[in-house]
Amino acid sequence: MPDKLKQAYDCITRARNLLLAEHQERHFSEPVDAVSSVLTDCGGYVTGSGIAILEIGEALPHNKELTSVVNDHWLGCVQAAIGKLTEKSPLPRFDMAMAGFCIAMPRGVNNARIWDASNRAMNLIINNLKGVFFPDDDIEHMAFAVLGCWADEPKTTIYIGDFHTQGGEIMALLDAQLDPNCSADGKPWRLVSG
Repeated sequence: MPDKLKQAYDCITRARNLLLAEHQERHFSEPVDAVSSVLTDCGGYVTGSGIAILEIGEALPHNKELTSVVNDHWLGCVQAAIGKLTEKSPLPRFDMAMAGFCIAMPRGVNNARIWDASNRAMNLIINNLKGVFFPDDDIEHMAFAVLGCWADEPKTTIYIGDFHTQGGEIMALLDAQLDPNCSADGKPWRLVSG
């Protein structure tokens, strides 16, 4: 993609997200995509320490599953979760954010064949958080960690906080999601950050 086209796309994405944030802050109760929020359980809140938590009742899809319909559905889910968060508290913003993603999948799914963090549609979420919770998704404004784990029900949980003061707490929240017996070979998984 030519540099000017990429710059224009990034600018439009940020502008859309800023408009969404402004819309949500004015406490409009209807999410942009009401159908997504009806089909999928979406929620959001801010912890006592100021970490924003968004919950979506589906596992984040694989990049190969992305179509315009899936993309629009997930955009609606993210916007609905942000809307639920702003019903309860002001929208937090972070100059340098840490985002932690926990993608829970039902037990019995062949992890070796379908789970690979780099194949999950992370940009789908990150691009819809920039301009809302943090100014940009460049290295000066955000970092992220991804955790995949087994669970009875599929769910994507997103933790967003200040990189410097809440990054450790976000990593602890991710670590708390691990079931010590969750691996296929019976060995406990550990969260490793770099």
